[in-house]
Amino acid sequence: MDNRPEWGKGCSRGCLLPQRVVVAIMSFLAIICAYTHRVSISHVITKLVVPINRTNDDVDKEDVCPVDEDTSTETPLFFLCTSRPDQHPCIKPEELSYLTEALGERSQGKSPLPWKELLLSVPLLALVISQIGHDWGYYVMITCLPKYIANVIRFSIRSNGFVTALPFLAMFVCTNLAGLLADYIIKSGKMSITNERKLYTFISAFGPGAFTVLASYAGCNKILVIGLFTFAMFLMGFYYSGQKLTPMDMSPSYAGTLMAICNGLGSLAGLASPPVVGYLTPNATMNEWRVVFWLGFVIFIISAIVFAIIGTAEVQPYDPAYTGEKKKRINL
Repeated sequence: MDNRPEWGKGCSRGCLLPQRVVVAIMSFLAIICAYTHRVSISHVITKLVVPINRTNDDVDKEDVCPVDEDTSTETPLFFLCTSRPDQHPCIKPEELSYLTEALGERSQGKSPLPWKELLLSVPLLALVISQIGHDWGYYVMITCLPKYIANVIRFSIRSNGFVTALPFLAMFVCTNLAGLLADYIIKSGKMSITNERKLYTFISAFGPGAFTVLASYAGCNKILVIGLFTFAMFLMGFYYSGQKLTPMDMSPSYAGTLMAICNGLGSLAGLASPPVVGYLTPNATMNEWRVVFWLGFVIFIISAIVFAIIGTAEVQPYDPAYTGEKKKRINL
């Protein structure tokens, strides 16, 4: 029985895209806005702070690149969203039928969270450690890459904005391509979900860590440095089809809670990285920044190894889906 209002039925006939596609577009725009905001704030910080805070006048000039001189509407979108597909007034009957079949009937009530089993879960510890490792490297790039480009590579602030955006554009491209490849690997049976998640997580850790270190040895070759940073962030795109999806694999019912725990604790690395970088780079020289990138490489690798050893994408015993599967096997 169609319980939608008449105006909703009329809207659904004129809607060219399924609601799930609209939600995907909204998520994409949200990510773009978030990246734009972060990069913009990074440039504001770079411009507000003292550009070069070197305390030693005798710093080797070869440790600093020559200065690169300057040569040169927000659109609000509103969509109607609901918590459940059957509550949306404009959803098409075909799409509602598809989502109902794919998601199944969900309980209206809320079951209590199994906090003890969840917090004592070893795979959750692997998720948290992996998230901390990733966030350390990611936030160093977000907050400190503009400073490195401005103070060490000596790009102008105008060029800085363009070259700082390139690595994140590369990461966006890789994220989508890696997702398609992950689907193919899993659906074709070439690799289990757990192994795919571990492989992608290791690639997204080793690649960025190694190539940022290589960038610190590229000297003042600006094209090579930006190319290495861009490829480093390109490889970080594998992370979003690796560890990032594991909470939904481990516990479909409590994925939001697992994700909140991982992101919350992982953000502590984001809070710690800027002051640590500032402490390690008092003179903003290449050698000092090289230590920062080596530290990031070590943190990346340790977190990826921990996830590879104790991480898993299997449904955990505290999730109702796991209990349901066991009951079905027993009944059979």
